[in-house]
Amino acid sequence: KKLKLHKEAHEILSSPKLPTWVKDYAKWHEQQRQRHFEARRNNETSDVRFLISRCLLKDSCGGASDRLQDMPYNILIANKTRRVLLVKWERPA
Repeated sequence: KKLKLHKEAHEILSSPKLPTWVKDYAKWHEQQRQRHFEARRNNETSDVRFLISRCLLKDSCGGASDRLQDMPYNILIANKTRRVLLVKWERPA
């Protein structure tokens, strides 16, 4: 049997332990990204709003633990403000 280091997204999202609002946000997130990219392909302005968690080369971000500990809160804020959460890390952890 092959060792799996991670679960597929559909496995995680089908877990009964995952709160319903997180599952709903994941579906909404995918729909909004599709809407945004479709608008861009058609040279139209997108009304999709984003919340971006970033760590650029010039930023002091700490390690992986420092960055990941805020992710549950970032997902909650993105959900409550109806924004698509994007993560951009240029610096290795």
